[in-house]
Amino acid sequence: NFAKDYVIENHYSEKCKMMSNCRFCHKVVLISQLTDHYVQRCDFLKDKKVRCSKCGLATEKEDDDDDVEHPLCRRRPPPSGAKWCPLCAVAVKDNKEDWKFHTSSGRGCYNNPRN
Repeated sequence: NFAKDYVIENHYSEKCKMMSNCRFCHKVVLISQLTDHYVQRCDFLKDKKVRCSKCGLATEKEDDDDDVEHPLCRRRPPPSGAKWCPLCAVAVKDNKEDWKFHTSSGRGCYNNPRN
């Protein structure tokens, strides 16, 4: 059904608080997967980003090689079973419910542009 597909696509691309547009290629990506997208999937970046050797968030390859910290660096890995939010660097348990709460609630991600 074309109308239903359009409504779903519109929700994901413009309204869903669990999604974000990649600031480089503008693809719509789950916020919980933005770091992976920057490091492995973004066509625009192509090997320019790596996981920070201290915290695991995406950073410029040259900065990591030169031991320069990025603005969201927590200087340590996230707690066991969690990931750092790539928008605000808060630790979020890596499951759908906790990511939904973090990205969608008023007490969640303060850097989510869709809040």
